[in-house]
Amino acid sequence: MGMGGPGRMGLGPRGFLTEEEKKNKPKVDKKLLKRIASYMKPYKLQFALVILAILLSAVVGLLPSIITGKIVDKALLGDDLGLLIKLLIAAFVALTASQVISVVESYINAWISQRIIFDMKNEMYRHLQWMPHSFFTTEKQGDIITRMNTDISGVSSVISNTLSSCINNLATVVTTLVALFMMSVPLALVGILIIPLLILPTRNVGRNRYKLLTKTQEKNDELNQVINETLSVSGSMLVKLFTREDKEYENFVEVNEQVTRLSLKEQRSGKWFRVMMGMFTQVGPLLIYFAGGICIIKKYDPNLTVGVVTATVALINRLYRPVESLMNLGVDFTRSLALFTRIFDYFDRENPLKSPENGVKPDVTNKDIVFDHVKFSYTPEKELLKDVTFTVPGGRMYAIVGPSGSGKSTVVNFIPRLYDVEEGSVTIAGEDVRNIDLTYLRQQIGVVTQDTYLFNGTIKENLLYAKEDATDEEIEKACKIASIDES
Repeated sequence: MGMGGPGRMGLGPRGFLTEEEKKNKPKVDKKLLKRIASYMKPYKLQFALVILAILLSAVVGLLPSIITGKIVDKALLGDDLGLLIKLLIAAFVALTASQVISVVESYINAWISQRIIFDMKNEMYRHLQWMPHSFFTTEKQGDIITRMNTDISGVSSVISNTLSSCINNLATVVTTLVALFMMSVPLALVGILIIPLLILPTRNVGRNRYKLLTKTQEKNDELNQVINETLSVSGSMLVKLFTREDKEYENFVEVNEQVTRLSLKEQRSGKWFRVMMGMFTQVGPLLIYFAGGICIIKKYDPNLTVGVVTATVALINRLYRPVESLMNLGVDFTRSLALFTRIFDYFDRENPLKSPENGVKPDVTNKDIVFDHVKFSYTPEKELLKDVTFTVPGGRMYAIVGPSGSGKSTVVNFIPRLYDVEEGSVTIAGEDVRNIDLTYLRQQIGVVTQDTYLFNGTIKENLLYAKEDATDEEIEKACKIASIDES
């Protein structure tokens, strides 16, 4: 009792920033913090309950250790069986209450984080739906999905881990320190002096192990690249056509050997250190017993009892992990802000193709489409279209021909305003498309895209995508026109 250490100290990469994270470290200012707080503001009452629960849990969590001291001094040394039973029940009740409060706190925390994720995902999806087509052609699809899902879902860990953990650890440390100094100032000082001797060496070894983990991950990425390239459909075909099976196998074995060697080195790196630290965590309580024993035997402190020494050891063990976590607070805080910064980066992307206020809704049926001195480029250094002028008479069918990359699709995309011209204008029925209500404009235009794309669902659901209220007769007619009625 009281001799147990704090368990394994963290040696993983959690407490260290990667080089990329250091390079892209977000700028912390009042505006950013206020913006983050705006998502939490609707749930301020629930946050208050979480903080209250954390404080209650921290205070109640002290009681079992304090009661342990009473058990030694009053019940065991006083030969009072009745008091022993009462104190044991009290310790059990306190322990149970602390755990119940923690569970309630975690439930509220989870509810808050999920509601914030719900709000942010809705806002992000709405925002992305109205982004211009150019956004989706320039941004990587994987990056869009990552920010929409992974980054926003990561906010949950910010709320439930970083924020609540910080408050929880701080409350545990403060309440434990107050209890320690109230029981015995000398023993409290001995216990506190041990903590840096445990944590600082751990961080140094953790930093070295993190470097090994980084190198191992890089080699794992290289190994995965080899697998993806040579075992894909296209890659395996090239390997066979050029008879490179043996060469690719030799390359795989070489990279796999490097991964194995680094993994073993990384796994060995902390073994002996953890053994020493495990022993050292037992030295801490021994020093407290030693200091307390001297004070009691030499009568330096007449108020110091065996129970107080025992309770001090139990409370000191409560400090190890919270102090270590608080030392990692800067890293956790930086990663949390970086997560919000990535999300806000998308929110701050403006949409230049907005529907005009009070946009006109002209009759565009069989009306002329006029391109007047149109200029456009995807990138400033490469001009795609310059001084393009032509007229498509209403009710007529025209084809645009030209080599790949000459701008055929781009010209067509100006009509429904998937892109806007840089100079000149595109008009329908004598009205610049930029003055026409955007929803109305696109509803008047039928488009068959170059790439066939179906949403996940039935054929009928896909056919109804353009017109949800279409009748079965209209669906059948559309199938016949597309020559898929007998497929």
